[in-house]
Amino acid sequence: MGIDAEMYVSLMRPVDDLEILDLAKCLYHRFGNHMFLCDTDYGNGEDRKHCAYRVDEVIQDGPTIHAEPGETFIELRLWGRYYGEGYERGPWHAHDAIIRYIKHRWPEARVFYGGDSSGVLFEECTDAWLARAWAHFCAVGHEPYQQPFATQVPAGTEAEKGKKFESQVSTMFGAGRSDDGIAQPDPCPRCMEPLVRCGWGKTFASYYCLTCDQGVETHDSGETWQKKERN
Repeated sequence: MGIDAEMYVSLMRPVDDLEILDLAKCLYHRFGNHMFLCDTDYGNGEDRKHCAYRVDEVIQDGPTIHAEPGETFIELRLWGRYYGEGYERGPWHAHDAIIRYIKHRWPEARVFYGGDSSGVLFEECTDAWLARAWAHFCAVGHEPYQQPFATQVPAGTEAEKGKKFESQVSTMFGAGRSDDGIAQPDPCPRCMEPLVRCGWGKTFASYYCLTCDQGVETHDSGETWQKKERN
């Protein structure tokens, strides 16, 4: 499980269905598989099959947000994990571009970004907020999420504004043996970087290099390692 990214747009004016449909088509044409399409309407109507649709309220892992009189909410369906301080996982470069596209298309719009769980609430994407988010992404990228097992952000750690993030421990660096007893491989000989674990089994382990994407795997608890290319 992880925290999925969510986004919605607020406009203080009426927005007709054709305008929303045009937005949905333009978003998908420009951002492709960073937008999510579904062939099931979940009982909410045909508009939910597109990546942008009208809603009367926005549900989050906290207080529900209700539209004010004269306000239009448009929810965007994103494909990918959330990215933020304390949870540096999702494709922030794409989410940043989507936000900027919306703000360019509708200068009067307010755009909000958040996650679907773990108490990650929506925040308004003001120019100052975007500048801070981009600076953080440039400074650390996804490295905090890909840190050694022993230094992963512990469950329940509180980030700014009281948000709580669950530790998403999916990688493991370093020498020695992992908690399932399988010996870990040497660092990547090309990049001199410790390898990241991406596969588990009774006697199986798979590792890859974050820098050049080459990897190794073992089927005998680390007694022998075979080189593999990661797709």
